[in-house]
Amino acid sequence: MKKILAAGLTLFLLPGVYAQVGSPSVSITTGGSGSGSSNGTSVSSGICSTAAAVTTTGLVIETVATCALPAGFLAVDGQSVTFTASGSCAANANSKTVQVVFGADTVGTAFTSTGCNNTTWMVQGQVIRRSATTQAMYWGYQGNGNAGNGSYTAGAQTLANSISVLLRLTTPVAAGDLTMQSFQVKTP
Repeated sequence: MKKILAAGLTLFLLPGVYAQVGSPSVSITTGGSGSGSSNGTSVSSGICSTAAAVTTTGLVIETVATCALPAGFLAVDGQSVTFTASGSCAANANSKTVQVVFGADTVGTAFTSTGCNNTTWMVQGQVIRRSATTQAMYWGYQGNGNAGNGSYTAGAQTLANSISVLLRLTTPVAAGDLTMQSFQVKTP
C-alpha cells in the first residue's frame, strides 16, 4: 500500500460536531493495484473518508480500505462509529463478497453467492461500545434487489487498544468483479 497525504480526502463535519485541538487522530488508507488507485490521509475529529476507486486484483480476500482508530477512541459506553461503503459489481454471475471488519470481528458479509450482477452496492452499519471489551455491531446492505438485508453481531474487541475498521472485497472467480467507490467511517 502507498500512503499519499490529502489526495482524494473529503472531511465531513456534522452540525454540532467540532474538531478540537488535541482530538484523536484517525487515518484511512485505501489500496489495491490493477485499475484501482491508492491514497490515504490522516484527519482529526473522528472521521475517515475516501472516494478513491479500488478494484479487486486477485482471487482472494483483499482489504481495500482501512480506517485506523487510535487506542481509547471509543472511551465511554454508548459511543459509536458508523460506516458506509459503496461500489459496483461486474456484469456477470460470479460469486462476490463485501465484508466489513471491526478489529478482528466481522461486522457483516454480503453477496456470498451470485447476488451482485451489473449493479451498484452499499453497506452501512454501526459499532456501539457496550463496555471496554464488548460492542454491539449492526450491519445492512443493498444491491441487485437485496435491499434491507442486515444483521446484529456482538463484538469483543478491547477498546483500550487501537482498532481498525476494514473494508474487504473478495472475487474468487475473476479479478475486477468488485469495485469500491467510497468508504467512510465517522462518529454520529
